Amino acid sequence: MHYSIVEYFSDHDGYKCGYCKKQNTAYSRGMWAHLLTVQDYESLINRGWRRSGKYCYKPTMKKTCCPQYEIRCDVTQIKLSKSQKKVMRKMKKYLLHGDGETAQKTVEGTQSNCDAVTSEPEKKENSSQSSVSGMKKDGVPAAVSLENSIDEDSSGRRTPSKGLGADPNRPQCVKAKVRRSEKKKAKMAENGAAAKTSNTSASSNTPQPLTLEEVLPHLKPAEGARHKLEVRLVQSNPMSIHFEESQEESYNLYKKYQMAVHNDSEDECTRRQWKRFLVDSPLQAEIDGNGVSYGSFHNQYWLDGRLIAVGVVDILPTCISSVYVYYDTEFCSLSLGVYTALSEIALTRSYHALKREMSYYCLGYYIETCSKMRYKGAYSPSFLLCPETYHWVNLEKCRETLQKVRYARLNVLDGGSLEDRCEDSFTEPVQDIELSRVLVLYKQRMCEYLTYRTQKAFDNDIAEAEDTPSTRDELDEIRQYAALVGRTCAHRMLLYRA
Repeated sequence: MHYSIVEYFSDHDGYKCGYCKKQNTAYSRGMWAHLLTVQDYESLINRGWRRSGKYCYKPTMKKTCCPQYEIRCDVTQIKLSKSQKKVMRKMKKYLLHGDGETAQKTVEGTQSNCDAVTSEPEKKENSSQSSVSGMKKDGVPAAVSLENSIDEDSSGRRTPSKGLGADPNRPQCVKAKVRRSEKKKAKMAENGAAAKTSNTSASSNTPQPLTLEEVLPHLKPAEGARHKLEVRLVQSNPMSIHFEESQEESYNLYKKYQMAVHNDSEDECTRRQWKRFLVDSPLQAEIDGNGVSYGSFHNQYWLDGRLIAVGVVDILPTCISSVYVYYDTEFCSLSLGVYTALSEIALTRSYHALKREMSYYCLGYYIETCSKMRYKGAYSPSFLLCPETYHWVNLEKCRETLQKVRYARLNVLDGGSLEDRCEDSFTEPVQDIELSRVLVLYKQRMCEYLTYRTQKAFDNDIAEAEDTPSTRDELDEIRQYAALVGRTCAHRMLLYRA
């Protein structure tokens, strides 16, 4: 049996906010995860925790300047927006034609327009003459004879005469939309019985929209495509052979992205920093009975053998959690941030086919009032985590409230009450008797908290019941830890004590 080993930090000083950029206004609690099972990390996510490398943190929601709400998307009910479909069409067009051929078509189209303009009579009466292809002077269409439409007055000036108007012998012009509607009505009139069919039978004949897997170009490559996009999921911890082989390219891509997008200096983008941030992970790799591999991975996007994007993800028992994404800024026009998110949603759906519980794609934290974080709500349907009851609430029910106030108890927006509480939470303040089952790792031995206190008192040669400032501080720290991680994790993870 595997155990998680964590080291909790009780320090709670303010620091500069990465969103509003104010000094000493951001607050969070943190702990260093030496080891984490995928089950424990998923439980922590469901209580508002996230990881950066091996450091896990949870915003102090009522105190921090920009409260960050955990957000996840239900991939089984995904609804693609117009902009997301446009991104996939753009990628498909690029893979099919490539920039060079697309540009050539644009040049050819422009040239054909120029040829049409220059084929007009070269004599122009003035500089305001229309330059549109197929037009004569004074804006008269070339199809109309100038002899019949222009007269000369006594002074020799030519003046246009009235036209004959629309030809009464020809049918009136009707918009295509109206024609389609009338054609449909006529067809229904001919088949009176069909017109009275139930909504159920009508809906069964309605063509179903294409699924995400059917429209993602790298999953359905077109024949004769000029470019090939290949997506490879490689394990980053422990490092697989494929990850090690692509390590240099991945790091160089990260450095290029950070310097171009986040204006980091080259000294800030060291290989050590990349490894600590995006390669090192406390998650213990596992494989379940269905053959599903859990742990930390890099989802790599290779275009014609060139690495253009990397999505760092954690694969957990019921969700895939996005950690970070970086891409080649030379391909910004392909909206790789959106495309990689859609690809990871499709990946989650493929796992759902193997394991029904795998239904969610976690995008990290969401802030309604911050444009840098609000984009995560574009993947519908999305849900936010209530910071008090840890109940997931549909994002659309929360938007209006979060536009007015930064912090809110979200469960009341979903029919809940102020008395509701999470069953996995301790009653605060956590009582001593409830701390008795908190697991501790002390001197390489696993024990419950009360046993640890007795052993530590014996080692320090003091009375077990002696009340000192240090023992009171430690007790407060244990209470904080238990309240933040919840009953399940407190009774399952090992809290390291020196």
